[in-house]
Amino acid sequence: MMENKPANRIVFIDLMRAFAVLMMVQGHTINALLAEEYRTFDSVFYTIWHSLRGFTAPIFMFSSGTVFTYLLMNKGLQFRENPRVWKGVKRFLLLVSLGYFLRFPTSNIFDFSTVTERQWNIFYTIDALHLIGFGLLAIIILEFISENLGIKNYFVFGITAAIIFLVAPIITSINWDAYLSRFFSAYFFYKYGSIFPLFPWIGFVIFGGVFGNYLAKNKNVFREKKFVYQVVLVGILLVGFSFAVHYFRVYYIKPVYFWTDESALSFFRLGVVLLMNSVMAIIAIKSVNVPDFFRIAGKHTLLIYVAHLVIIYGSAWLPGLLVNFGQTLNSSQAITLAAGMVVSMIMMAVAFDKYSPFVKEKIFIWNRNKQ
Repeated sequence: MMENKPANRIVFIDLMRAFAVLMMVQGHTINALLAEEYRTFDSVFYTIWHSLRGFTAPIFMFSSGTVFTYLLMNKGLQFRENPRVWKGVKRFLLLVSLGYFLRFPTSNIFDFSTVTERQWNIFYTIDALHLIGFGLLAIIILEFISENLGIKNYFVFGITAAIIFLVAPIITSINWDAYLSRFFSAYFFYKYGSIFPLFPWIGFVIFGGVFGNYLAKNKNVFREKKFVYQVVLVGILLVGFSFAVHYFRVYYIKPVYFWTDESALSFFRLGVVLLMNSVMAIIAIKSVNVPDFFRIAGKHTLLIYVAHLVIIYGSAWLPGLLVNFGQTLNSSQAITLAAGMVVSMIMMAVAFDKYSPFVKEKIFIWNRNKQ
């Protein structure tokens, strides 16, 4: 099924969100189920797959910041008059709550007597949902600051995100347990298994805010080839800047391998994310139609993200595939199952998109009749 490009919809952002979440689905599936003996960098395919995984989360976070900020700025309303501010706060609460719910340590929500130290550490782990939630909250706060100080918001966003990238190695090296409880310290370093601590990862969401702000203030610029060239140029400059940051640290601070240099690697990933956005923008410009399932997958990324995590990793109430098949499959089996997961998530999103309005209408009528 195909769909004409809507007049005011940024199609390439839908493509990027769909690409990111579906890459995340296959990445989590393969990573959870592929046996250890197949995880070797002697394999060209595994090396390519492993490298691509490093860009999935930045794309997901950047796109989330882009979409939220575009909607926040699109109407040109003042902060106190903008309904998107309160929607953003509610989104923050939803994402963080879901993040903790998915890692809840026991099936008994009132009895924690049997919870082990390991289970508590898993509960404290900060993943993409927590991170994106706080990223959206940060964008709201920064927009409030920029409006009240009379400073251009893209400047406030950009400087803040750049500082976050640059100071990340310092922040994550501090023993935050000496100053905060485990619940809060997990947001600042990797000790308790946090996959995405605030530094540097929240910077991707905020940089997405810079991009979303630009799109909101330059209507339909994404339909022009000039826009693609600009995005490519900025992406290349950021990749080059990442190496400059790295060499500065090597020569003036301490030697470090590029792929473990958080500051340099963050700018490098951001540059690649922009280059991938340019590719999607070209596809959107060149194609008259976009596959409907891609648009729908991009529209329901949260649903896909939560559903695939429960299926793969399980929850306190439901065992996942990891329990019975964790790191036991060969490459063919893992790839086949990952493909099946991607297809099933797309089908679920399409079904939800088709039937949820009907269900909501029935619930509304039922509630009205009940009154």
